Amino acid sequence: MFCPKCRAELNDGSKFCKFCGTNIAQFMAQNTAGNFAQSEPQPDFVQEYEQGEPVLPEQNTAWQPDPQPWQGDVRQEPELPKKSNTGVIVLIIVLITVVVILGMVVAFLLLKNDGSKKSSSSSSSSSSVSSEKSGTKKSKDGGDDSSKGSVGTELDEEDDDEEDDDFSFSGIVNKLASRSSLDVELVSSDVSDYPNVKVYFSVKKPDGETVELSAPKFAVKEQISSGEMIEREVKSFIKVKETEGISYNITADKSGSMDSSMSDMQSIMRSFVDALDTKDRAELLAFDTYVMYMCTYTTDKTLLKNGINNISAFGETALYDALYEAVFNSGMQKGARCIIAFTDGADNSSYHSQQDVIDLAKQYSVPIFIIGTSNADYSVLESIASSTNGYFWFIDSIYDLEDILSQIRSEEEEMYCLEYVSDSSADAYSPRKIDYAFCDKDYGAEINGDFTPVETIEEQKHSSRYEVIIDSCSWTEANAECIRRGGHLITITSDEEMKTASDLADKNGLKYVWMGGYTSNSGSDTYGHWVTGEAFDYERWMDGEPSRNDKDGVVEMYLMLWKINDEWSWNDQRNDPAADYSYFKKDNQMGYICEYDD
Repeated sequence: MFCPKCRAELNDGSKFCKFCGTNIAQFMAQNTAGNFAQSEPQPDFVQEYEQGEPVLPEQNTAWQPDPQPWQGDVRQEPELPKKSNTGVIVLIIVLITVVVILGMVVAFLLLKNDGSKKSSSSSSSSSSVSSEKSGTKKSKDGGDDSSKGSVGTELDEEDDDEEDDDFSFSGIVNKLASRSSLDVELVSSDVSDYPNVKVYFSVKKPDGETVELSAPKFAVKEQISSGEMIEREVKSFIKVKETEGISYNITADKSGSMDSSMSDMQSIMRSFVDALDTKDRAELLAFDTYVMYMCTYTTDKTLLKNGINNISAFGETALYDALYEAVFNSGMQKGARCIIAFTDGADNSSYHSQQDVIDLAKQYSVPIFIIGTSNADYSVLESIASSTNGYFWFIDSIYDLEDILSQIRSEEEEMYCLEYVSDSSADAYSPRKIDYAFCDKDYGAEINGDFTPVETIEEQKHSSRYEVIIDSCSWTEANAECIRRGGHLITITSDEEMKTASDLADKNGLKYVWMGGYTSNSGSDTYGHWVTGEAFDYERWMDGEPSRNDKDGVVEMYLMLWKINDEWSWNDQRNDPAADYSYFKKDNQMGYICEYDD
């Protein structure tokens, strides 16, 4: 038999427990379940077993009856240590843990199944949601995994673990509450491959630091003119430096006050050109009293540096005219573009105004970055820059120019390009509003913007290298038209090309033909240079030319091929001679030749 209280094994017929001292009969009478004394120990009440015997608390096994006097049939019971419930507690905890884990597994399976249904429904109900997941797979060492393509074309594998894989516009917006915010600014657009539309924008942290997004997801809605706001298919969302180059227009001050700083500026500009990516293109304009093309847009660094070397200090400061020309040329370039201008003084010689520059830059979505010295008009330059999504820097030394140029180049390369598919039936140049939202695992933003696309210079094949246009126009008009056609005014650099140009002029009845070049003054010397930056080491000047000034004192700086006394030669001419001399308009004898390098 067993003690009904401590469960120790006793001899049959025992009246008292020799271990705990319990009066067995009395305990049985006070408990309705008296048959416990005759039953086998139940597993729920046994703590541990060792070799089939119950193991009692150590102090219980050594206990002896208290030698207190008997009081009738009732013996005074000693106070024993409380029996431990550790085993029961452990068992309960294990059971609860198992139940919780099973519940979590069931909940996860149910949510995953529900999410898959939502994703399937979203894909089938809207054709505007891209079927591709954006993102570049990064290797462990931080480099791009070339097998995954560019950012915006592949889904990073880690995204498969996201419970919510809805990357529609509303789906991305719903995720933004859990992402850190960013400052995003729409910079420019490009519809040269319409209905594909490219939008370029900068992405920065609130402190101005650029951001490297990790496998970003992107969605866009577009409204054309006064139509509906419609979600569009996103083709790619890619950092500019990974897919295409930047078109830079560099506009440099060459006024007389730059004389002492000219060589330093030229050295810094050459270093900037050397640092350009092979995909980048650049154009170099210089300004004094007039605006000059030192090198038209090219990827050829040698030509750009030739143009830099041809800059010499002279005259006044036509800053606004130079910026206006730069915006016009930059706005016609495809892809990402910007203007970088440097001046050491205030404008004092322009036909165009500050507001003309701002209005044209807004029309073409071209940001203008301006660096000025202490003599520059701070408030005016800051206004032009900020109004066009650019920046203005004030510098004390010409040597600060190098760091700023490097900063501009770095920020331009860090821009992102969003390409989406618009409505092919709409006019490519219609005004548009877009709402775009994006996020990665850490950052996100939703932005509203509007823009009106502008026509860019189309790549076109020409039947021949040279094209003759008969028109008694000014040099600047002829130059602009050749640029619009994708070429430049002819540059004659050999006897062979001189003969080709003369024969074309004769064939078309021309006597006065604009060429793509200027004359400049350097001290008492007058020298020529081509708009393309090509070496000016071939010359066919008429006797007494270049004169740089006409008899009435008007400045002559634009190169003309003309036929005098039945002989073809070169002359430097005023910008619009037909406006002052009627014989230039006679019998359609005036025109220009466009040259195409493709």
